[in-house]
Amino acid sequence: MVDSESEPLVGDGSDNNKTPASNENAMPSRSSNNGDDGASESFCFENFPPTSDSSDAASATRDMMSMSLRRRPPKTRSLSMRFIKSLSGLGCENCQSDPFHELGHSSKDKDGVSSNIGNETTDRTYDSVNGDLYNLKALQRSLSTISPLVSAPMMLSPPTASNGVASTETIIGEYMCFCRFYKVTYNAGILTTLRFSLPCMRVTGPFHDEDMLALVEMLLRHGNGALKYISRLDFSIASKEGRHWRNTKLVGFTSHGALALAKALQTTKYVRQVFLPRHRVGPYGAAALFLACRTNPSIEVLNLRRCRIGERGAYAFCEIIMGMNPTDGGSTDKEGTGHGLVDVDLSANRIGHQGTAAIEKALEKHLVDGNEESIYVNLEGNLVFPEIMNGITHGLGVLLCLLGGHLLSQRVRHQSYIHAISCGVYTCSLLALYVSSTLYHSFFTLLNTRYIFRVMDKCAIYILIAGSYTPFLQILMSDQPKFSYGLLGFLWICGGMGIFVEATYPNWKWKGTFSLTMYLGMGWAAILCLPQMQQRLPSECIHLVVLGGVAYTAGVPFFVRDNNLDHAIWHLFVISGSILHWLAVFIYVAPKPLMAHQALSG
Repeated sequence: MVDSESEPLVGDGSDNNKTPASNENAMPSRSSNNGDDGASESFCFENFPPTSDSSDAASATRDMMSMSLRRRPPKTRSLSMRFIKSLSGLGCENCQSDPFHELGHSSKDKDGVSSNIGNETTDRTYDSVNGDLYNLKALQRSLSTISPLVSAPMMLSPPTASNGVASTETIIGEYMCFCRFYKVTYNAGILTTLRFSLPCMRVTGPFHDEDMLALVEMLLRHGNGALKYISRLDFSIASKEGRHWRNTKLVGFTSHGALALAKALQTTKYVRQVFLPRHRVGPYGAAALFLACRTNPSIEVLNLRRCRIGERGAYAFCEIIMGMNPTDGGSTDKEGTGHGLVDVDLSANRIGHQGTAAIEKALEKHLVDGNEESIYVNLEGNLVFPEIMNGITHGLGVLLCLLGGHLLSQRVRHQSYIHAISCGVYTCSLLALYVSSTLYHSFFTLLNTRYIFRVMDKCAIYILIAGSYTPFLQILMSDQPKFSYGLLGFLWICGGMGIFVEATYPNWKWKGTFSLTMYLGMGWAAILCLPQMQQRLPSECIHLVVLGGVAYTAGVPFFVRDNNLDHAIWHLFVISGSILHWLAVFIYVAPKPLMAHQALSG
């Protein structure tokens, strides 16, 4: 039998070596008889506060409500292994088949020779866990596509017990015990990490709140000991798989799982990166994680993409991480900035304009105050209503392009092939711009898809500018090759250069300035042939062309500022400019015969 007093209570500090019998200050344990066998089940109440009368309870409630964020939250302690084993079914106090009873205890073989089964005191010491063993930069070769986690050593000798670190077998057994206790299945990703001592714990799915509780129990016990080689917790795969409940697919864990994880993150000293994309964390779970990151400066990267934290979660980030309360005029708390975060992903979280503006204001104040610690916050895809308006405005442009293209094709049906090709190029350039822009703003929550359509949207601007010149220069200036071929060819070459820069150098620091300069330069290149056009077109057509250019240019300030609905306003200016230029082509350019053919007939 396992001695009921030989199992130490799990905790921190000096309480680790105290038992209910030897600890005079501990709360008494409760025993319940289980029928005829007389087996007892012990419950540890050491972590629970004593009961109080109604007046004390009211006073305690007021004290709890008046607590500020400056108070460091208490560290969470793991449950007693005796309590876990007795209820999980893997072992009990009266059971000789307890797998944990065999670990670390001597047994005799058939020859009577004493041997040690999984005894941590006889295992060899392996002290390279914190050395160069998991130097990811050294393991990852410059030209290799193999993950450094795979090329790392796959077998580690268990640490010794002289430094108080449990063996691999013990940790795996405890994790299985926790899973049985919380009635969850074993997670292959966690078991693989424990078996081969990987620095990245990549949890596989499905993984829900109950699974998180089993993992947190293990991290609370060994996070700063035998599991200190784990520097990254990755729950990305777990969020893609789920279970069905009442015809609803539940993917990932919720705020309860986030709260449990936050309790473990408050105590760990070796976890550097935490990835929780697409889990239903919400503002409550996000606030708990922010508190853990503020109290634990070792955490550097936090990924909460598409976790539905909302505007309240954004305010919690400002108040807890940045030390600024956006609800009371932006008051600051210097003690609230004691974190180690350098990269936070809050994209696609339905934060909205107010929450996004609050975070941007907090970041600006962080830089103005001269803080040495820089922090990058990704806020893409949080402006839901502005993005919807952006998609609607240019979606309207797509419908107008289809209607205008049909009317223009009917207009040049009996004209030359140059008319048909020039007007067709113009219509296709309009469609390319409005379709790519509509798709780009419609998929604002899909990171990779949004990036592809963003590049297409930027490239379509060059195509539209060059395509708008094509009917004017090919039809009106067909007798002057320096304009019909020279200027038009130069514009298409500039457009090709712009497309090349947009597609191949997305992170060039001068790309924004380059693109804006190219847009304006190509757009106003018509000044070079404006005198010739004035001789061949009525003044009304010239006015339409100039007004179209003014409409495009007048929207540039809104495009540059890009605040709330500014981009939708910029879209309205673009639609206005396109309509004015289309009217000029449809009314005055499309029906006009080629100038070279007109000169020969005259």
